[in-house]
Amino acid sequence: MSRLLLFNPENDLALAADESQYTPPRAALTLRHAGALLPLWWAKEDDYILVDTLSMAAQAEELKSRFNLHGTLVTSAPSGAAPHPWGWSRYTRSLFLRAGVDETLLPSDQSLAAMRTLSHRRTTIEIHRKLDTPQHLRPVEAHTLDYAEETIDRFGSAVIKLPWSSSGRGILYSAQIPRDTLRNYISGIIHRQGSALIEPHLQRINDFAALFQCEGSQAHFRGLSAFNTDNRGCYIGNIIAPQSHIARHIGIDLTDTISRLTSIISNIIAPFYSGWLGVDMLTYADSHGHTALAPCIEVNLRSTMGIAVLHISEKLPVSDTPRTLHITPAPPTAEAINLSPSGQKISIWC
Repeated sequence: MSRLLLFNPENDLALAADESQYTPPRAALTLRHAGALLPLWWAKEDDYILVDTLSMAAQAEELKSRFNLHGTLVTSAPSGAAPHPWGWSRYTRSLFLRAGVDETLLPSDQSLAAMRTLSHRRTTIEIHRKLDTPQHLRPVEAHTLDYAEETIDRFGSAVIKLPWSSSGRGILYSAQIPRDTLRNYISGIIHRQGSALIEPHLQRINDFAALFQCEGSQAHFRGLSAFNTDNRGCYIGNIIAPQSHIARHIGIDLTDTISRLTSIISNIIAPFYSGWLGVDMLTYADSHGHTALAPCIEVNLRSTMGIAVLHISEKLPVSDTPRTLHITPAPPTAEAINLSPSGQKISIWC
């Protein structure tokens, strides 16, 4: 069966809103437009890519010719094409319905509700519990301001997160903001989304993720991704390199952790979700200055830029010099492979 692919990175915001008729902010729509052609990199010959306009058709043909890519741009759903978005929500289903997708091909309300629940950051708490992570490293869900403050004081320095957000957004560091401002922020999170997630602030060394695909109620490990973040933990870009380079970059043996995560995801996620997901991790310096692993910082129940890079790496010539996938205008001096229209670009900086 042919697939109807859609790059909808605004989906994490839509999950928080939980509305079919959600209107994303302008910045999110700009990002969606910038990356509209990204699914070309994993499209098969009989697949389609849903876009808002065919104005990018010429660039799509250039990319397909240059990198031997596939997929046909469409603004409405071809009959029988199975919908495959970047991420699922009630809003995503409404996008496909407006495009003419047969409702029988779309997830039910019950299925979408289950996926939204699993996309909540509290899923990381369950994964930590099953991994038997030391208690002082586990995130805590706070439903009241008093409990949030108590947890922050216990951790000493903490990271406060929205239950639904993406790419390092919706994150605040307790040590960087006055307590009164912090209290107001946490109160706002609890009022809007029902709770706040509190984590210990770790001295990060490297950010990376384990990438899985859920099929037939089983999780399958597909690879690793390494990415760069700013000093606030916000996503900047993914490293494009062979898996062997990424493993060396991470610098820690993940064999046992990935095996255990595969089993856990198969038990608690795969029965309710089919598709890609990423488990963000990091290495950090512990109190003795040794490198340690934080095995589950975030679970992204959707495609990720790391997963996109897995596909892109298969199409690009092997390079000894790692490259980085950015969602940003390429600097004027950079040699870049442009993956989207001029303006805001998704580029591989070389």
